[in-house]
Amino acid sequence: WGTHDANLYYNYYHAQAMINYGGKEWDKFNDMFRDELLSNQGKDGSWNQVMGHGPINVHMATCLATMMLEVYYRFLPSSAK
Repeated sequence: WGTHDANLYYNYYHAQAMINYGGKEWDKFNDMFRDELLSNQGKDGSWNQVMGHGPINVHMATCLATMMLEVYYRFLPSSAK
């Protein structure tokens, strides 16, 4: 988190893939990303991500972080079971 290599857009789709894969790999990934997201949430409820590639602002970062935390409840249409 907070490095120029971090990419919430990529990580959102990574979370989608991992929840569909399931098992111990999902549990490990979930423990890592969930706690990292929650510990980096601003006092106003937003997230701000520093990236070295591609534009991202506080609104986009907050949307992506929120969707990552909702991955338990929402699946992309292409991955619906």
